[in-house]
Amino acid sequence: MELKVPHSDIDYDHFFKIDSMNDIKFSTFSPGDIFLPTGKIVVADPFVELGNVSPLNRMVYAGKYPVVICCAELDNFGTRYAFARINFTNDPVTSWPLAYEFDLEDEVKTLKENEFIGIAVEAGLACFCDAQTQELYSDFVDEFYNTDKNANIYDDYFADLFKANANKNNPDDIGDFINWKIPKTDHNVIMFQSGYGDGYYPVYWGLDSQGKVASLVIDFELFGDEDEES
Repeated sequence: MELKVPHSDIDYDHFFKIDSMNDIKFSTFSPGDIFLPTGKIVVADPFVELGNVSPLNRMVYAGKYPVVICCAELDNFGTRYAFARINFTNDPVTSWPLAYEFDLEDEVKTLKENEFIGIAVEAGLACFCDAQTQELYSDFVDEFYNTDKNANIYDDYFADLFKANANKNNPDDIGDFINWKIPKTDHNVIMFQSGYGDGYYPVYWGLDSQGKVASLVIDFELFGDEDEES
């Protein structure tokens, strides 16, 4: 019997097409393509959880695919990333089933209405990468700390890379994203701001009318009920 998983009622494609809704302005941009040599996708906090999570429960064809960020301009919080998406095809999405780590099927069976298994963010950032890239990234991190155990990989390596993408007119802007390639490889990790920052966020597959994967979306829940527990 096919596993019953939660679906999102939100049409995420809609947010990537509109300019405004309920006095909130929306915009999109692409930080580049993500290289998926195995087609196994990892979604995680790049600085806390990336080495500890498993790939998602579906595979896609190996290749390079565009990542697109949907931004929302909020009165009290400035510009925030509302959704992050990988586009695999241009086919219309007809359903949004929950994406989860492939070895968490038993946990999915116990989910109740409005519950989800998502990604935990503790460093204010999320990322997309391939399962093979995940292994290379872990090796890179280990080598970095073997060179200097007192260093901090964000402060002493990644901070300058994020800053390079910051608003040049705002000296306090530390940057919201990077498309980082592991040195001497073609493997990249695309890292980006996670909505309001730390939290627990759902990920959904976008399936077309044939049940094939057209996209993958992280919902940073900018517009959800903050009092609703997941």
